[in-house]
Amino acid sequence: MVLAPSGIKITQRAVLAQIERSEPVSVGILAHALVMDAGGLAHTLKPLVRDGWVSIEEDPQDRRNRVIRLTTLGKTKLRQSDALWDIANRSVEKGLGRAQSKALRDAVELLISDHFIDSVEAAIASA
Repeated sequence: MVLAPSGIKITQRAVLAQIERSEPVSVGILAHALVMDAGGLAHTLKPLVRDGWVSIEEDPQDRRNRVIRLTTLGKTKLRQSDALWDIANRSVEKGLGRAQSKALRDAVELLISDHFIDSVEAAIASA
């Protein structure tokens, strides 16, 4: 695994990167962005909190909610994985070629888009 030297798993990197893009972020918004339910996200966050990479705090604007932030250690861990992530991406592009790599990225972006998710949910509801 390319990320092994950083001590971070690919799923953990995805969560940390999304938190960084969105922080501070609520559990609900983060779960939606990661296409997860809140329970699954809570399970995924436990080791990140335990290892000190993420903090979950009371939302100062609404004490019923929690906000998620990267800690300094979490930001460092994410930066450590960046170079390795770039190597992985370059390796995929080398293996598939530039055009197929772009097509794959475009397909993934479509699959995680709100429009696609809404369309699938509407189709399921009408079935």
